[in-house]
Amino acid sequence: MSLQHALNALAALPISGVNAYGVGALPAVAQRAALPALLVVPFDLPDLPLLPSDGLSAATFEQGSTHAQISVTHLLLLTTTEAAQPLRATIPALIAAVDAVLAAYAADPLLGDALAEPMRVRAALGVYPWGVSRFYGCAFRHQWLLRL
Repeated sequence: MSLQHALNALAALPISGVNAYGVGALPAVAQRAALPALLVVPFDLPDLPLLPSDGLSAATFEQGSTHAQISVTHLLLLTTTEAAQPLRATIPALIAAVDAVLAAYAADPLLGDALAEPMRVRAALGVYPWGVSRFYGCAFRHQWLLRL
């Protein structure tokens, strides 16, 4: 399977009430009408405070191995920090959205057959910049073993 196939499978996970954007359709600015949004970001952005990552790790072909470890971020943007409602009113919706995303991962941990082993995911709730705004959201940091 290819990296592109795995990234497309991640973007296509069915998550009710969330707009998904794959790498070929990342918006420059997240419009409020399109929130909540999930963005597939296959690299670290300098202004995005994510968990430490190796990005695309070197593939090792020792003893015939045909796998590569890959880090990918699935960024959930729920609402802007400038929204009219206070943070305490946003937290329940954020938790519900995180639960929905995690349930989708659990339902398809191999992204079809794109991954060689089930995905490993760490989640970091916080405030994330995208475009000109800052958003309450969650960065899901994936570690994949991709079959080459």
